[in-house]
Amino acid sequence: MVNMELKNLKGKCLLAMPNVQDRFFRSALVLVTSVDDFHVRGLIVNKPSDQLVSDILNQMNIDIGLGFEDQRILHGGPVRRDRLYLSYFPRALTEQTMTPIFSNELEDLQLIANSQGMRYIACVGECEWEHEQLCDEIASNYWLIVSCSHDVLFDCDYNDRVKLVLSRLGISLEQLSSISGRA
Repeated sequence: MVNMELKNLKGKCLLAMPNVQDRFFRSALVLVTSVDDFHVRGLIVNKPSDQLVSDILNQMNIDIGLGFEDQRILHGGPVRRDRLYLSYFPRALTEQTMTPIFSNELEDLQLIANSQGMRYIACVGECEWEHEQLCDEIASNYWLIVSCSHDVLFDCDYNDRVKLVLSRLGISLEQLSSISGRA
């Protein structure tokens, strides 16, 4: 059974608090992509690698369309680092009324490669927690749960995503504390 507190996390983001020192998660913004009966999964969306999506397309001999917009592949997380994960909006739907698609299917990579101006995120690896583990980490003040709008995820520079999310909450990174408390 899905933990009631976690079931609504899909599509939200987890922002690593200043006390998180793990090399993968320090200063990370994690887009939650799925919550099932046992796990919560997500993609780190603010840590770019040096590799471009076009590099992988070329390695896989996938034709690149004229309107393809190349970008850097993100370090998505420490789990399954041999897989490429995608998040994107299909062209047929309006972006205001739909959720991005999360995929690691070859057909979706081909679709992105041949689409003009498609908004997408590409990550190698993902994050994964068991429910109890993530609940404990949230209770220990390792993560702040925040809403992430589509423009933050798909239009904003990787390095500005955390700052923009926090500014919409009316706070800055310097105001976050590693000390938790209860009222």
